[in-house]
Amino acid sequence: YAAIAQAGTPHVLVDVRSALQYDIAALPHAVNIPIDKLSNRLDDVRSLLPCEDSAVYVVCRRGIDSRKATNELLAA
Repeated sequence: YAAIAQAGTPHVLVDVRSALQYDIAALPHAVNIPIDKLSNRLDDVRSLLPCEDSAVYVVCRRGIDSRKATNELLAA
């Protein structure tokens, strides 16, 4: 991810952890949308995309919620 960010490749980094976990430690430029609120905020994710073909990267603590979020985003 560091190489993508440094290269300036258009993308969005979505952190699906709780707000508390995000406040403790977050990656630079990550947007916090907790997994339990993602289904109601899909338009927010779309609006964050710098361009139509931008990648969306999803992170969480262990990978389980990011997998769920990725599946939800792909189905939307």
